[in-house]
Amino acid sequence: MANKDIAIEYTEEKYFSRNEMSKNIGFPVSDLMWKKVTDYRETFTFPLSLKWLGTKKLNICLYPTLSSKSKKIENIIDLFIEESNQLDKTNGSFQHFKLSNLKKSLLEIIRKDHADIDEARLTKLIASENPFDQQEDKLVNYINALKYIEENYKNDIDENFIGELYTRITGVSELTYFYRDRDITNSNSMSLISRVYDSAPFEYIEEMMNSLFDFVKNGSISVIEKALIAYKYFLMVKPFRDFNEEMSILIAKAIICHFGHGELAAYLNVESFLNQKEDFDKKISNEVQANCDLTYFVAPYIDILLNSIDENIDLAKEYNYQEFKKDFYQIDETSHKEINAEPMNEEIKEEKVQPVEETKPEEVKNTEEVTQSVKVVNSTEGLAINFIPPVLDEKVAQRLEQNLLEMDVLIKKGEAKFYARHCTLGMYYTIDQYKKCIRCVYETARTSMEHLVQLGYYSKKQVGKKFVYTPVERK
Repeated sequence: MANKDIAIEYTEEKYFSRNEMSKNIGFPVSDLMWKKVTDYRETFTFPLSLKWLGTKKLNICLYPTLSSKSKKIENIIDLFIEESNQLDKTNGSFQHFKLSNLKKSLLEIIRKDHADIDEARLTKLIASENPFDQQEDKLVNYINALKYIEENYKNDIDENFIGELYTRITGVSELTYFYRDRDITNSNSMSLISRVYDSAPFEYIEEMMNSLFDFVKNGSISVIEKALIAYKYFLMVKPFRDFNEEMSILIAKAIICHFGHGELAAYLNVESFLNQKEDFDKKISNEVQANCDLTYFVAPYIDILLNSIDENIDLAKEYNYQEFKKDFYQIDETSHKEINAEPMNEEIKEEKVQPVEETKPEEVKNTEEVTQSVKVVNSTEGLAINFIPPVLDEKVAQRLEQNLLEMDVLIKKGEAKFYARHCTLGMYYTIDQYKKCIRCVYETARTSMEHLVQLGYYSKKQVGKKFVYTPVERK
């Protein structure tokens, strides 16, 4: 059992090589111990169509924890898209939101290049102001490449697609060259230590890139795993003379957009990959090539991606919250004036707003804090409904919220906040309303609404394919 636990720990929790495992436990890993680990990994290992230097093929271990993280990231991206699409596209907030995400990505490029460009200058460059120097020119080219992905994400990701990207990232209208025709000779990019290459020999490039295109089109793994593998493989090959790092990011983004997530995924902050420590990346490359196992890259980088896109979703929620707050507290001056305007003739002047029925003292404890239902007689021509539902104003809702927290030790703060503003008898509320009100993820909203049902605040009812929640009368 202990050996099996070690196999699980050094796969599911830490995808370590044998040497790393030895360092971690403080003594050399025996052949038997390492076999337990590799046997466990083999259950989840799949060969890939990606070739490495001729006949060698790479593989990946899709162990349960890794697959679970991939699914989680896809769910977060879907939530990011959903939150983004809820922004008002008519008042400029949606464009401003896209701009904020674009800035996050570009600031990673600036940081990588140690460029002297501040945020104010960056905003002007995004707004199409002419660049001053080569550093700014590179940023403008990168923006154009991202726009190409956004507008053409449905296209197949093949040689033509990356050719279009490369023309934009280089800033040339027509390429006079494509794949490099010589080896990269600088010491940082072309070293061979224990059969580990920093870039592929140029004669292998076309064959390896064709295997990449085939993998992207036909690989039967998750979108996130595919994007991460394509990113790393592209960097292992380094098919171009320059801009290989930027191109690898763009291809990863294009894959996420193309396979189900749409154009807005181009604004996810994958660029954070560019600023990982050099020795960290080098150690990963050594393990990948030595073992032909891309899991040594995917395992740590999936966590980096998870942290990066969490920032994107937080930003989307913040923008939605600001819109919600603006809409919630905004006074409809036009409606206010219409209600209080002098009537145009005597017939309307005689019309009065009267209660539907008299409220009995035992039914409502504090009539001063509750707005009664009122009947409206011809106050708005063509109105399809003839009553205003009872509501609590914000001050009363806040007092009710605090009262709930003090009286019921089992109710949570978010639940009290939601219930205090959604407690009208006869009304039906949804999980999506809770999610928007509290600004939480769907699963948290669902769990909270179920908890409120358990506490007796709501009853649950299925309508079609979804559930709704209606307040239960409480004494």
